Amino acid sequence: MAYSDLETASVNLKSALLDAAGVVPAEFAAIERQAVSLGNVLPGTTADFLGAARALSEQGVAMNTIMDGGLKAAAHLSVVLDLPARAAAEMTAKLREAYGLADNELRRWRT
Repeated sequence: MAYSDLETASVNLKSALLDAAGVVPAEFAAIERQAVSLGNVLPGTTADFLGAARALSEQGVAMNTIMDGGLKAAAHLSVVLDLPARAAAEMTAKLREAYGLADNELRRWRT
């Protein structure tokens, strides 16, 4: 079951990141590696963090922002607030927009 959850989360993220030509961007691999790393060091699974990356993308967060601190900020917020990773990602995106946070300010959240 865990493998199918991981595969489903990966496919869902790929679908969310498709460009207009139906091509998965090269950044997907880096985001996936980051989700694997987070799943290894934080409470939660790789599938949870792939779902968080998808939530960030669906909230309009750019791929570079997801890779450069957004996903890690959301992951750590999920741990601190004891929230599901996807909910923390949505909160991260909304807080970023509400407070006009720049990309480099998301990196400050990392430990």
